[in-house]
Amino acid sequence: MPEISQAESFDVAEKKSLRHASQYTASLEAISVELQRAHGENLSLREKLSHVQLHSTDLHMNLNAEITRYRNEIVKLKAELAIAEHDRRLNVTQMVNAMVAAEHRVRGTGAVPTDLEERYQNILNYLERVKVVHQHLQRHAEDVAKQRDAFQQRLEKVQKKLKAVTNSISWKVTAPLRHLVRDNPRAVQISLRALWFAWHTLKLRSIYRLSKIERRREEPLKPSGSKHLENGSQKPNAAKSKRAIAAMSDPFALPIELLSRTGIQNSISTASMDPWPADRPLVSVVIPCFNYGHFVAESVESVLAQTFQDLEIIVVEGGSSSLESRQQLAEMVFPRTRILLQSEAHRAGANRNFGISQARGKYICCLDADDRIDPTYIEKAVFLIEHFGYDVVSTAVEFFGNRTGGYGSLERPVLKDMLQANYIPTCAVFKRDLWDRVGGFRDSDLNTGHVHEDWLFWVRAAALGARFWNIVGERLFKYRIHGNSLSNGQDVLPIEHQRTIVRELNADVLGPEVIGHSYELAVQNWRHPEPLRNLTRFGRDIADDRPTMLLALPFLIIGGAERLLSAITGHLSSVGWRVIIVTTVQVGPEHGDTTDWFRGATSEIYHLPRFLGQERWNDFINFLIQTKRIDLLWIVGSAAFYDRLQWLKELYPKLKVVDLLFNTVGHTANNRKHANLIDLNLVENQEVYGWLVEQGEAQDRIRKIESGLDLERYSPRPKSQEILNELGISEDTVLIGFSGRWSEEKDPLGFIEIAKLVPEDVPVAFVMTGAGPLTKKVEAAVTEANFAPKRFHLMGAVPDVTPYIASYDLLCLPSLLDGRPVVVLEALALGIPVLASRVGALPDLVQDAVSGRLCAPGDYPAFAAQIAALVRNPSQLQKMKQQARLAAEQKFDARNMLTAYDEALRGVLVGDAAGKSFEDGDGASKAGSGEYFPENSAGE
Repeated sequence: MPEISQAESFDVAEKKSLRHASQYTASLEAISVELQRAHGENLSLREKLSHVQLHSTDLHMNLNAEITRYRNEIVKLKAELAIAEHDRRLNVTQMVNAMVAAEHRVRGTGAVPTDLEERYQNILNYLERVKVVHQHLQRHAEDVAKQRDAFQQRLEKVQKKLKAVTNSISWKVTAPLRHLVRDNPRAVQISLRALWFAWHTLKLRSIYRLSKIERRREEPLKPSGSKHLENGSQKPNAAKSKRAIAAMSDPFALPIELLSRTGIQNSISTASMDPWPADRPLVSVVIPCFNYGHFVAESVESVLAQTFQDLEIIVVEGGSSSLESRQQLAEMVFPRTRILLQSEAHRAGANRNFGISQARGKYICCLDADDRIDPTYIEKAVFLIEHFGYDVVSTAVEFFGNRTGGYGSLERPVLKDMLQANYIPTCAVFKRDLWDRVGGFRDSDLNTGHVHEDWLFWVRAAALGARFWNIVGERLFKYRIHGNSLSNGQDVLPIEHQRTIVRELNADVLGPEVIGHSYELAVQNWRHPEPLRNLTRFGRDIADDRPTMLLALPFLIIGGAERLLSAITGHLSSVGWRVIIVTTVQVGPEHGDTTDWFRGATSEIYHLPRFLGQERWNDFINFLIQTKRIDLLWIVGSAAFYDRLQWLKELYPKLKVVDLLFNTVGHTANNRKHANLIDLNLVENQEVYGWLVEQGEAQDRIRKIESGLDLERYSPRPKSQEILNELGISEDTVLIGFSGRWSEEKDPLGFIEIAKLVPEDVPVAFVMTGAGPLTKKVEAAVTEANFAPKRFHLMGAVPDVTPYIASYDLLCLPSLLDGRPVVVLEALALGIPVLASRVGALPDLVQDAVSGRLCAPGDYPAFAAQIAALVRNPSQLQKMKQQARLAAEQKFDARNMLTAYDEALRGVLVGDAAGKSFEDGDGASKAGSGEYFPENSAGE
């Protein structure tokens, strides 16, 4: 073998070294990768451990909270059993007393019942007062006769003096001057001005004043009037003197007597405790019933339907004279309702006192048996009392029954106001300890006239320092008008007499300083440091495990969005969701109010501007989230909730947020501003979906759900004969309709312009339904257009728009901006073709020349030309009607839409943000839990 040179040997060694180095490097890299993988796994394990620990902590807190709730419920149930036994014993005692009294009457013993003696004595006293009044009347008549004679004598003297003047020589001499004055008024004015100037220049007025002051010094001093009476500082004796004078001048101003029977029984212990104990309800609603057995069930049901459930109901059978009423009350069975019996007939105040004395609540609400309250009333009242320390909270009044309408009140009445009129309805929610301090309600003796016992009560409460608040933006008290009642009977004294009597009967507490003190208390800006201490005792019912959603809207007005959302919320409620609705923009009546559209889904509807100032909104929103344990916030256009998202997320990091966008303008700026706080964006058309993607939104955080309809409800039908008769047109008349919100984006004024451009020889009629901010401009434009009779019909807001749409031959919607309007879906489902603008999702809904026609927005001549062409070609119009319904059946089935909304919202709660879209593939997963129990409940 040839020898290897030294150089070659060196190369071999070098290559071998490089190979070994390469192997070592690879090994090191492998080790490094393994170390990195191990480190990653270690971090992942640590993160998982942290999540597990956090979840374990949350779970432990939740379990402790649930255990506390269960314990409170057990305490509450034990208390319910105890109070049921108490009521049983009390009612047995009352029944025995009633039976004993009846037995005495039947036996006809010689003993005269105490109440009969009292009534007889009252009659004798009344007769004595009548005699006194009769004597006063006689003296008054004699005084009047003397005054009449004196006036007659003075009149005769004046007539004699007048006759002497007219017969005097001076009167006859000045006759030419008087004629000159009568015939030359201008000269008289000039003369008077000259005299005035001379008077002023010579300072004769100053001289006159000096002489007048001298005369005043010579006159004796006179009393200064009734200033002290006006300031409310009169003493009781002075008040009685004034009352006596009033009685002399008015034969009907008799002294008022109060009944001695107050109805107050031995009270259940109500020592003031804070927080309120779990074995007692927070509110007791007392319903006195006297001969109103046929009404009382409605009253009780209105209380049971309250959105605030921590309450008890006490129905007091007040000794009704109607056996039928007693029987109806005896057969009544309602949850959380106690029925207490009076052994004999009592007046309204005594019956209230009897019920309140047996009440266990911290707060009292008295409701007459024939009245009702709105579902949210007690909740709003308790919120205001617990947060801001008011002693009495009430509301405006709405009539029902034989009369409609209602009346408002002062928002913050003080004692000075209460002395003039009663600004607090009977249904007010007030503190039980206030009733103790006032001494209960006091009934007046009907023999001397009826004074409203609640007015007496509220004035005394105000004098003792009570703070009042009225919810004036909503009529939450429903006052039944029917026949005669105690409040409007013949025994009720005139209001001016009651005003005097109320002041007189409360004279012992109406000191000189109380009016000013009442005002000072009213203007205090007080807020409890722990306002939720009594409101989160139980949270939701233990058996209520429904997911809870707060739907935040700007308003509930007449519009397609409201119709769509009312259908969605109705479905969500039917499949197990608890829906709470909050609105944040005050709108006028011209926009219409669609609150009733949503009542089938929920009674928890809160219009914040109607009952709260904006400075208190955060407190109420926080109150809702904590007391109702809201899982998901769904924003649909409410700027107020967009602005509060950062605050809400800081307080409740596990609160899920969903936003619904209808188009690419308007609320999209707020959506993008708070994009990082929104878990899911819902859209109903491809235009908005694409816009969000262009703005950088992740596709797995967008869900497109196309709007749909109940195709069975919205199916083709004949024109409404009632509407045709109302319009005064025949069934053959082609009817072009506009139904929608009268706002700029819908361009209702453009519809009027289109109607003006349609040739007069085209046999067509136009109809407009709706409401909105352009109402006055629409009305003015129609008047100015001066259409021919029966050519244009402005209907405004209608209770149900569906019969109108079904009566159209063509729906015209010249929108300048739109999304996926519900009215178009409804029209197509009813077999009505659509003439619309080529904007938003309208081209997706209306197939041009098949189910309708499309024009450029604002091109009114093109719209008018299309109407004329279709009217002149009825066969084409008929084909479009058939295609309209066919398109709806293929694309607008509501079942798909409703299911998709339910799935999307539930997906957010369980972590699958977008779920599976109908058209857009799979969504992504996002971890999170739907429940949270924050420790900090600060609202500001």
